Amino acid sequence: MTCDLRAKLIPAIQCAREIPTDLGMRRYTLTIRVRTWSGGRPGVGTPANADLMITPRPRVRAVSVREVQASGGRYTDGDLVADRINPYVAGPPVVGYTPAQLRPVASGTAQEVIYVLTGDEGPFECSLVGDYFTGEGRSFTPSLGGVFEYALVLRRKIRPVR
Repeated sequence: MTCDLRAKLIPAIQCAREIPTDLGMRRYTLTIRVRTWSGGRPGVGTPANADLMITPRPRVRAVSVREVQASGGRYTDGDLVADRINPYVAGPPVVGYTPAQLRPVASGTAQEVIYVLTGDEGPFECSLVGDYFTGEGRSFTPSLGGVFEYALVLRRKIRPVR
């Protein structure tokens, strides 16, 4: 029998991450939306949304100047980091999210993946420009991601939320 201390700690960490939300300190909700269009391609026909709301609310912050410089042009000023997202643990209790849930792939030309941040200024759509999942051999900026969290780097789109 193996003892995976990380898997045992993540449910407790999730409870601790709910405290800032309960205190009103996490202003943004993050919804990962897979939108399927009836017309066969994005923007044509009627959209049908399948939403996954991330709980507890992640911390959302601007990408730092240092992170922009270290990214080699991948990130720009104005990009946002949604971090402190719990990794999946089979449980009990079952908590967190898998990389596949956080980075869904559109299955065909009729689908698109949209990251919706909703805050004090209302909802706005984003696209994914980076992700940090531990244990996948990805190099990452030390301030993004960690053993007990996942992070997503998002870029705001210039279109209204539908």
